[in-house]
Amino acid sequence: MGTNMFGVEDAIRHFGVNPSKAQLAALGEIPFSEETLSALKTTHVLVAVFPMSILDIRIRTEVMKDESWKALCNQSWYDGEDFAKDRGEIGWHLIRKTPVEKSTNKALYEQQPLLGKDDERPKAQVMVYTIIGHHRAANERLFEEVWVRCSDLDSDSSGVSVGGFDAKGLFVGSYWRSDRIDRLGLASERRSDFQEASAA
Repeated sequence: MGTNMFGVEDAIRHFGVNPSKAQLAALGEIPFSEETLSALKTTHVLVAVFPMSILDIRIRTEVMKDESWKALCNQSWYDGEDFAKDRGEIGWHLIRKTPVEKSTNKALYEQQPLLGKDDERPKAQVMVYTIIGHHRAANERLFEEVWVRCSDLDSDSSGVSVGGFDAKGLFVGSYWRSDRIDRLGLASERRSDFQEASAA
């Protein structure tokens, strides 16, 4: 994967995690085949995601921040939202670095069929972790001029989106599922090969 990998050592360095033995064991095997990783090595980022909410990430990156850039932009609307408090689960994720092809300027019901049969929409927590972690480790800014819909809903039942990762930081927003916006596409991650085998 080259620079398109954010592993355990990267999480320790850039997010200040202190992994337990159980967490290291959980990440001991990457659930993707060599063929899958080779095929997606330039289009996706392989990420070791630790349980860390969007609010946790905001706090940690403020403490560890580099003055040359900002991680999350100044927003408070999601402070009380469940999706922002969700710490997720530990595991490997294979995240697409760009919106799903031809998914911008479409409502969600039009975007969803564009996902590949082995793909799904990731949570906002995973996307924020990936985007900020990858920038810190590889100095590549993903989703700078576009937004992508994630799988979460906010308290108004609007879909949660992330993107617009400019010098002000990564934005977290929400849009109605029927909205069609030319810079709003669909986020995607590859299901693990284990999941695919189980579904077969």
